[in-house]
Amino acid sequence: MKNKNRINHPNQHQLWDIQSGVLYNCYASASQLILPVEIHTIARKAFENADAEYICVPRHVALRPGAFESSKFKEITLPEGITRIEDQTFLGCENLYKVNGIDSLTYIGRFAFAGCKKITQWKTNQVMDMIDENAFAESGLINLQLKCRLIGRKAFANCVSLEEAVLEDTIVIDDAAFVKCTSLNKLQLKEPLLRIGDHAFRECKNLISVVLPQSLQECGYKSFADIQNFHVKAPEYLRILLEDEHMVGRPENDFKDQYYEGFHRVFDHSANIQYT
Repeated sequence: MKNKNRINHPNQHQLWDIQSGVLYNCYASASQLILPVEIHTIARKAFENADAEYICVPRHVALRPGAFESSKFKEITLPEGITRIEDQTFLGCENLYKVNGIDSLTYIGRFAFAGCKKITQWKTNQVMDMIDENAFAESGLINLQLKCRLIGRKAFANCVSLEEAVLEDTIVIDDAAFVKCTSLNKLQLKEPLLRIGDHAFRECKNLISVVLPQSLQECGYKSFADIQNFHVKAPEYLRILLEDEHMVGRPENDFKDQYYEGFHRVFDHSANIQYT
């Protein structure tokens, strides 16, 4: 059996469940929460029962997947120099509106910020390696300025408030990465982008236009479908790729038109494509 080292409030209510340096539960209530010095790891859902608005995580403390899942924090400062946010770390943190210390990140895991409705801005200065599957799905993002080599499957799916996305240093935008971002009206895609996956921007109904970069080599099945009167500027060499109606891709489970030849592969028929 693990030895428990519990720290008690003066009224003897147990506020911390710490086992061998791992925080499993916190029941504290405070505007700013300070971790006991012996904690070196935060376990999944450790703060689910805490009532606090802000926490600064020391550099020596590791975050397990789901560490802040379902917590009530409004603002969090990550450990200095942190490079990874693991799966589900902030999943369902409905009050969270600000995360400090993100510029050192190289990886954001699956569902890491999914459902974080009050996070409206995300800007990174350092080039990240990957934002994984469903990382920001159904979050409250309005403005996204991102430097990331690989944007994973459904990474920003159903971000219905997202209005602007500026993607730099991106090589791959995976399948359905921005599907159903229905408020998106400004999209900047830049070199060295090589691939846009199947359904990547499908049902982004407010998107008016896009310029496809010269580096692009693949634009997936129905990647810009269900967008009416869409204006596109594309390199001449992409003409065959963009207009071949008999090519099919790797279908998403969300969409039923899996292998229907005769449907436009990338855009709706109302799209206006200008080749340069």
